[in-house]
Amino acid sequence: MDLVRLIYTSVAVREMRSEDLDDILAVSLSRNAAMNITGLLVHYTETSEFMQLLEGARDDVLALFHGSIAKDPRHRSVEIFHLEDGAERLCPDWRMSFCLERHGGLKERTGLSGFVRHGELSDMRAGFARRLMIAYREEIMRRDTV
Repeated sequence: MDLVRLIYTSVAVREMRSEDLDDILAVSLSRNAAMNITGLLVHYTETSEFMQLLEGARDDVLALFHGSIAKDPRHRSVEIFHLEDGAERLCPDWRMSFCLERHGGLKERTGLSGFVRHGELSDMRAGFARRLMIAYREEIMRRDTV
C-alpha cells in the first residue's frame, strides 16, 4: 500500500455550532473506518479555520479529499497544505481525532494531547509542517547512510 499523508486547510463559511462539528466527526469516523484512513481535524473558532491531517492509501485519501471534502459546502478556500508519500502514520489509532481550540485554550474531544499548541492557526500550520519536514529529512538521511 502506498501510504500518503495529506494536510489541508480551509475556512468555514459560517460559525460552526457544536452540532455541526459533531456531525463532521461522526461522518468522518464512519467513512474513515471503511477506507482505513486515519487523521486529525483541528478547528480554530476565532478564525473559523480548519486544519486536517488525513493518512492512508494514496488512492483512498485523494478520492476522499477531491470527491467529498473539497466539495463540502460548509467550508471554502480549501487548500492542500502538505502532501507526502510513504512514511509511518502519525495517527495510527485515530480514525479521526478532533481538537477544538477557542480563545487561546485547547479543548480536547477524543483523547488527544500535545499535538496542537496554543496560538494562531497559521503558526500551528507552520510549526507542524516544519516538524513534518524535519522528520522527513531525517528519514532521508537515515536511508542515505544505510
